[in-house]
Amino acid sequence: MFFAGDFTLITPASLLQLLCQEQRSVAISAQRGDEAACVQIIEGMIVRAQCGASNGREAMYRWLVWDSGSFHINVLHEAPDEVDMMTHYEELVLEAARRRDELELTLAPVLPYPQRSQLEQILVQCPALAGIALVSPEGRLLGAIGLDDALTLEAHSVVAGLSIVGALLGAPTQQIALYITSHYRLLLVQRGSVWLLAVPTTGASVSEATTQIQKMPTDYL
Repeated sequence: MFFAGDFTLITPASLLQLLCQEQRSVAISAQRGDEAACVQIIEGMIVRAQCGASNGREAMYRWLVWDSGSFHINVLHEAPDEVDMMTHYEELVLEAARRRDELELTLAPVLPYPQRSQLEQILVQCPALAGIALVSPEGRLLGAIGLDDALTLEAHSVVAGLSIVGALLGAPTQQIALYITSHYRLLLVQRGSVWLLAVPTTGASVSEATTQIQKMPTDYL
């Protein structure tokens, strides 16, 4: 594998531009929820694409508007047996941008963004928590309440980092992880289909906050 990442750090269009300007010969494999995509590039020219049930240019337009998901890139040592096109990236990116509103309507959300009232209800159910952030498995920030601006902006990166550490240590996904910095005590747990990042109140113990999170229903989205 050449390298991997997710679309919270780079957009599909920016990734495509980088690889094509460098005249790379690679295959991009991407995943967003249940939808998969594959784009093949030969010496900086897009030659084949598939996204869900779409192929060729339509697949490229659909993939280029993804707002989340993960990808990995492998080096292509030879051209594919079948070629859909021989196209420069700028043409595809411009057309996808022109059709963005129409294309985004066809994308089923990976997870919905919760209403503020739903986030407030979580804090009501967990009075030991001062603030929370909800992050999708793809790294998309779904919502936050009670956190300062800096932590809100970094929430998806913090969740990604803590979940990677937990995986390396072999920790069960339902087990709450505690992370202490000079500014925060952070609790991380997977609840239902989302990651919950929580900051306990100043006077609350970690065990109290943990107990409340574990009792929280998973159907708040």
